[in-house]
Amino acid sequence: MEDRLHLELAASLRELGRMGAAVAAFCERGGIDEKLSYAVQLVCDEWVTNVIVHGYGGAPPDAGEAAIEVTIVRTADSLLLTFVDRAPPFNPLTRPEPDVDLSVDEREVGGLGIHFMKKIMDACEYERIGGRNRLALTKKFGTRGEGQDEHHGC
Repeated sequence: MEDRLHLELAASLRELGRMGAAVAAFCERGGIDEKLSYAVQLVCDEWVTNVIVHGYGGAPPDAGEAAIEVTIVRTADSLLLTFVDRAPPFNPLTRPEPDVDLSVDEREVGGLGIHFMKKIMDACEYERIGGRNRLALTKKFGTRGEGQDEHHGC
C-alpha cells in the first residue's frame, strides 16, 4: 500500500495553512492516528517555516516557480517526508543541538524546531543536488508515540 501527497509552495508564510490542511487530509485518508498526524504536521510546519524565513529570507525565487516542494509517501510501515528548495545551502543535521537543560532566559534563541524535528523522526538525510536542498525524513510506524519507549530520533 502506498499513498502520496505532493505540494508545490510559494515562499510565503500564507502557504502554511494550505500545507497544514493538505497534510491533515492526507493523514486522515491514510488512517494515520491523530498523534502521529499532529507530529507530521508539526515537522512540516517547522521545516517549511525555516526555509521561508531563514532560507529565502525575503528573497524568494521568481514568481510562478515553486519555492518549496513537499512530498509525503505512506508505505506499509512508514511515512517518508521530502522537502526540496532552492534557498542557499543549509544542512540542518549539522546544526548543534540546543541545550534544553538551560532556562528559557539562558538559552540561545532558535534551533528548537530542528531539535524537535530530529527527535520526532526516525531517520534524516540531507543532500545538496543541482543547486537545491533536499531533506528526507522518515517516520516508521510503531516507534515513539506509538507504544514503544525506546526512540533515539535522527
